[in-house]
Amino acid sequence: MEQYISTLDTNLQDKIYNYYWQRVYFNAVVEHLKTIKIEIYKFILFMRRHVFCQVTHNNFKKHNSQLLKYNRIFTRISKDKGIILYLKKEFSFFNYLYLTDIEYRDIHEDYKYVGIYSICCSNHMRYYVYDIFKSIHL
Repeated sequence: MEQYISTLDTNLQDKIYNYYWQRVYFNAVVEHLKTIKIEIYKFILFMRRHVFCQVTHNNFKKHNSQLLKYNRIFTRISKDKGIILYLKKEFSFFNYLYLTDIEYRDIHEDYKYVGIYSICCSNHMRYYVYDIFKSIHL
């Protein structure tokens, strides 16, 4: 294939290579960022539909596996500072999610990021939500 491309005009070669590298960039970078944003939107929707509608200890226990799944996603995101900067533009709660864990050291590590998000979004119920997350253990 390369032998045929090398026989073409240099302008045509440039265009072909541009199309190729645009596709490589799209597959490597843009698709990855889109899937992360979709996961964050799914998390927000899940929290609004299933968790925030009924803030009780049993409700949190009932959705334990989902909370663990989303916390693993946030833990994976926490290791990449570039993705955090990218997501801060669209999701304002990322400004608080990775700041410090001094205030939230009582929350188990497996629920840490989901707990911080829940506390940030629960307004006047935040102390109750914090209490629930303190009491959840594996």
